[in-house]
Amino acid sequence: MGMESEENIRDRELVFAGPHPDPRQPASALLALGEIPAVYSLRVVDESRLHIRYDVRGVSFAEIEEFLTHLGFHLDNGLLTRMKRAFFQYTDDTIRANNGIRPGGTITNLREVFLHGFGLHRHGCRDDRPRHWRQYL
Repeated sequence: MGMESEENIRDRELVFAGPHPDPRQPASALLALGEIPAVYSLRVVDESRLHIRYDVRGVSFAEIEEFLTHLGFHLDNGLLTRMKRAFFQYTDDTIRANNGIRPGGTITNLREVFLHGFGLHRHGCRDDRPRHWRQYL
């Protein structure tokens, strides 16, 4: 990313909405976003909000929201949140344009980063048995 400049670092809050099968959406999103190199810090604020600090040259707020939506998280879509979202997108796009970064394109890389990190961690979604044994209980 080059030199870290405060003008390229953004502090934002992601707001989640229910109902959702995962009552701890911000904590789960923290795990998913933690694998992205342009994300510097994540902190669960409460049961519906996650604070994120990221470098806009590496990822935009819109891409982060698109990534989380793709993973099945429910993001708040109230009027105030939509207004903030539009402002964040405008400022991120402006900074990226001033740095010669084309809009879009990094969401594919985000998926790859997440899937790579997901594969490295031990979790309940992995069956170590050979494929031909998985059909048996």
